[in-house]
Amino acid sequence: ISEDLSDEAKASAAAKVNLWAAKEKLEDIEDMIYELRNRRVAPKTTPMKVLQAVVYIAGHKHSELVDPYARKKNQVAWKKMRRVFDSKLYRKLRDFDAEASPDNGKHGEEPYLSGLVEGLVVEDLRKSSVAVAVLLEWLQAALAARRAVAAEAAARAEAEAAAREAAE
Repeated sequence: ISEDLSDEAKASAAAKVNLWAAKEKLEDIEDMIYELRNRRVAPKTTPMKVLQAVVYIAGHKHSELVDPYARKKNQVAWKKMRRVFDSKLYRKLRDFDAEASPDNGKHGEEPYLSGLVEGLVVEDLRKSSVAVAVLLEWLQAALAARRAVAAEAAARAEAEAAAREAAE
């Protein structure tokens, strides 16, 4: 990373490298991601939150994952969510671009996604599911990259505004 870059640009570049490394780990668990589709029993609360956040950041809408006929109409239904664990989801994760994230309402926004996985530790999840742990690691890298890109864009806009003001 070049010394003449701003701190925000350096943080963004580092976050993108971390995201690239997390994407590489996804390749190791590609089959495990597909196997999640075959699980009939819903994961426990913590892994379910990770899977939910991953599905949201990949661009799926909350309305696609709920069962309108269930007692709790706004709760994510595993029988619907498990269907999205396929090659399309894997490609979306692998091709994720922090600069061009899809807009799928509040569920795809960084504060909501961070709230779902707040306080979760990759190593704790690794004990119960390697696939969910790697997905959490990828999600944390994706969220960090998204934050770093946003901070870099804000700093660049601020610098451009200051330069325009100085030119006037």
